[in-house]
Amino acid sequence: MWALRCNQGRQWWEFDAEVFSTGAAESGEVGAGLEAVLKEVDGVRAQYALHRLNHRHCSDSIRRVYAKSSLASSRLWDANLENRAEADSNSNPVPEDCARDAESTAAFKGMRFFAGLQMADGHWPGDYGGPLFLLPGMVIACRVSKVELDDATKHEMVRYIRNTQNQDGGWGLHIESDSAMFCTALSYVALRLLGMISTAEEAVRARRWIHEHGTALSIPSWGKFWLAALGVYDWRGMNPLTPEMWLLPYWLPVHPGRYWCHCRMVYLPMSFLYGLRATGDADAVVQELRTELYTQPYESIKWADHRYHCCPADEYFVRSPLQKLFWGVLYMYEWSPVFAPLRRLLRPLGLRETMLQVDAEDHNTNYIDIGPVNKVLNTLCTWYRSQVLREDPAKIGEASAKKNSAQPLQDADASFARHVEPLKDYLWLSEDGMKMQG
Repeated sequence: MWALRCNQGRQWWEFDAEVFSTGAAESGEVGAGLEAVLKEVDGVRAQYALHRLNHRHCSDSIRRVYAKSSLASSRLWDANLENRAEADSNSNPVPEDCARDAESTAAFKGMRFFAGLQMADGHWPGDYGGPLFLLPGMVIACRVSKVELDDATKHEMVRYIRNTQNQDGGWGLHIESDSAMFCTALSYVALRLLGMISTAEEAVRARRWIHEHGTALSIPSWGKFWLAALGVYDWRGMNPLTPEMWLLPYWLPVHPGRYWCHCRMVYLPMSFLYGLRATGDADAVVQELRTELYTQPYESIKWADHRYHCCPADEYFVRSPLQKLFWGVLYMYEWSPVFAPLRRLLRPLGLRETMLQVDAEDHNTNYIDIGPVNKVLNTLCTWYRSQVLREDPAKIGEASAKKNSAQPLQDADASFARHVEPLKDYLWLSEDGMKMQG
């Protein structure tokens, strides 16, 4: 069974097969109580799946099932046991001075209700999901950095992606939106990486939607980035995320450090990974995805022609000529042989600066980071830094790393390990499955 744990404001779900098997083996109230909780959890899952197209939002029902069970409160979640009596309507009924009017009665019942949901460390956890582009990013990042997800977690992730699929076979930007290429292609890729076979009914419907709407070549910019990072899209097919932009004087209006915080903290690690052309291993599933996402041979695609290619369902505004001109100049810098000497000179400096800023974000937030997107991107950055330090430290401006000391590599490995551990803090389990939340 799944158990909800907490520690000083952190929360995470962990699967413990022994929790139920041990309880079931016990005779009497304990075994029967745990079995009743499990049965109720299965019931709310089935109800959500039955009505998912009409009621997109879950009710955080697993959390509520656990909260109302005194047995679950001691075994399946780190409840604030001091509040259990206070949260019990039988032992703590509405007092007479509150029962005189509806407002006071409602306020008392509300406080009693929330008392029963409080964790042992004093905080209240809960579902904060909705966007459908978060979970695929984590799945891709874990695949590329070789972080193993356990089978129970993968099973619940698949449940969530299946539950959020639209009737037409696609996925929208969020659980209530119409289908779009961005989340349809990414969700399809995530399902395949999580173990779903290509002939599964959900996969066939998704692939049909992708092919009918321009294939993955029309995925918007963030989607192009994630597919390129996995190895099922070519970096030449997206507009540049030049890391040397971070070397510009800060007073310039175009300096990335002047972007809105959630914007700059996403494009910062993206710039590092783009500058490295960081691409995962082309394993069997990646090779299959290269044929499944497109209607023409992967090797024949002229990637540069699709930099501005965007599915109409994803296009909210038309790029200005000035923006296209700026990107065109950067694209020449990135790919023209004429600028190769300048790139060789500046690229290590740009990568070093972006990684310095990534490290600052990690240290300032204790490796939680500002949000789920840059969390997995920063994780990927730290993993690639470790790989580069082993092979060619000069590539990221660390020319003396191998020569002088093993400490930079040890620090890099430690940074990646610290990133992996709190990934679970961003995952939330409910009757719709396991999602990545904000």
